[in-house]
Amino acid sequence: MKTIVIQHKSAIEIINIVHEMKRYGWTDGVDFDWAYHRSSTHDTRDRRAVFNFYKEEYSTYFALRWL
Repeated sequence: MKTIVIQHKSAIEIINIVHEMKRYGWTDGVDFDWAYHRSSTHDTRDRRAVFNFYKEEYSTYFALRWL
């Protein structure tokens, strides 16, 4: 399993990425898992999304496409 963390993006931006991944045919819970962690205050520097990939080629493509 490969983990990729995206920092400083809003929940809407992350959800749009997940929708695009699903359009590629990737399945949530099978090919990847993800979680969005928002900041506990109004400070947006703490927000992040964590993606876990079960296939190495998906994590590589994801990093090249969305990082």
